[in-house]
Amino acid sequence: MARLGRGLRLNRGLVVLIGILVAALILSSMPAASARLLVFVLIAGAGFWLISKWMGESRDRRPAPPPKPIPPTDAQKRWQVFRDEVESLSAEQARGRVDAIMRNGSMWESGAAVAEGPVDLSKMPPSAEALFVSYAPFKSKYGDARLGGAEIERFVWPGADVLGFGETGNQKGVVYLKIGVDLDGNPIVTKPGQETVFVVHRPESNPAKWWSADYPSINHWILMQSYEDGK
Repeated sequence: MARLGRGLRLNRGLVVLIGILVAALILSSMPAASARLLVFVLIAGAGFWLISKWMGESRDRRPAPPPKPIPPTDAQKRWQVFRDEVESLSAEQARGRVDAIMRNGSMWESGAAVAEGPVDLSKMPPSAEALFVSYAPFKSKYGDARLGGAEIERFVWPGADVLGFGETGNQKGVVYLKIGVDLDGNPIVTKPGQETVFVVHRPESNPAKWWSADYPSINHWILMQSYEDGK
């Protein structure tokens, strides 16, 4: 293949040389006016060919257009509608819906009680205090999520490399209160004086880093767990 390529380049150069010689002979035998006209035509043709080649090469070098974004599926649209609805609820509205879920008993059941409460519930956000006074401790019927009881303990934010949402910038050393764990065993924590709760995740791909998802209140988190695809 290398020899063939070199041969083609040599043949192309030879053809160009022969063409130049032929053109010189023709021009030398033509009247001056006609020769000038022919030279002009040849130059114009060569310029047109060079411009066409340059434009073609520019199109070849142009990066391919980015792929069109994949539209959300119907399931993703339903989830987003549900999430937006829950996030729009006030604290009282969320509490009313959670009370209905707890009375229904389809998702949560009583958990293991502890002999003595490890933390003064009055130090919790009002929504968490009211929830735990009425129902805690309780656990999920369909996973390992647990709230209240033995899960309540002091929680120190794990490190400085936190990839967070909301106010979870550099929280290293800040003391929170763990009030439960989610379905994956991630701690659910809160901070005295604010309703927001955080679920703190440690990604398996990089255990040294942590990130958190926040919810307006513990009741909003419970409602998010009640989603059923297709309903």
